[in-house]
Amino acid sequence: MSRKNIDKNKYKHLKPDNDAGKDGQEEGPKKRPLEARAAIFVVRVACVLFFLGYLAGTARGGYTWTWMTYVRSQPVSASVEKAEKYLVRTNQPQKLTQWLAPTKPSEYDETIKALEKYTPAMSPETFFMYSLWMSREGKQDAARMWWMMGNFRLRFDLLRCGGRNVIDTANAFMERFAGKHYDELFKEPGARVKAMREVLDFDAKHPAHNDPTNMCDLVWRTLGMDTHLYVPLASFQWASVRARLRQSTEHYLAEQEPGIVETQKRLEKTIEQGAREEDAAPEKESPEKEKPGEKKSGEGDGGGK
Repeated sequence: MSRKNIDKNKYKHLKPDNDAGKDGQEEGPKKRPLEARAAIFVVRVACVLFFLGYLAGTARGGYTWTWMTYVRSQPVSASVEKAEKYLVRTNQPQKLTQWLAPTKPSEYDETIKALEKYTPAMSPETFFMYSLWMSREGKQDAARMWWMMGNFRLRFDLLRCGGRNVIDTANAFMERFAGKHYDELFKEPGARVKAMREVLDFDAKHPAHNDPTNMCDLVWRTLGMDTHLYVPLASFQWASVRARLRQSTEHYLAEQEPGIVETQKRLEKTIEQGAREEDAAPEKESPEKEKPGEKKSGEGDGGGK
């Protein structure tokens, strides 16, 4: 046996058993199970979606802030131009309400006055927003008037859309958004009746001719009602619907106003009586000084049997 063969057999046990050593390649790391790889993929996708959602939310918030800043920087004349566009040319009253929402408080009164001639084409939502404006400024009478104006026009819209049980539907819709605002506005006796009287006066000057379908769809979707059950009335019927609505409102006021007057009188009488009692209270509370030689009640001849 040659020396070469001896040396080869001597170190034979040191060679690897697999064929990797023959090819000069090392065995790679073991692959993860399919379930583990799927879980990692799902986590990565979730992280990416979360990041994209965060970016979208940030961008949306930045856009809203930029848009509000832009609207507030515009003069009142820009709101008039938007009213002309959304109410006269394109019939999109909700977009006008969105435009007016960021208005600066210092321009509330000026904006309402500038847009007065466009009120016949406005949505009830705009009047509710006017009410919130006036309430923030502490002008409760104006806030009540605009709130009832929105309520009046809401009922008019529902009637023109062929709605049934209009009063109940309007009240159910209002309860979703009124909350404490309504309670604060109409907590005084007679406030509601006074505001309704002002609404009739304003409606007489500015009769509505807006398209009611958008507002009706909003109400019915909010309350989960089936819109296919209602057939809108033709525009030539709107005048008679408005006349009946005004007449029913007048009847309601005729029933309520005498009671309001009596309630107001009783309230004034109670306040006046309370004021007199407060004035007389110190005299009753102060102890009377006993005059010298004067006997107390129950003493002397008439005190005993």
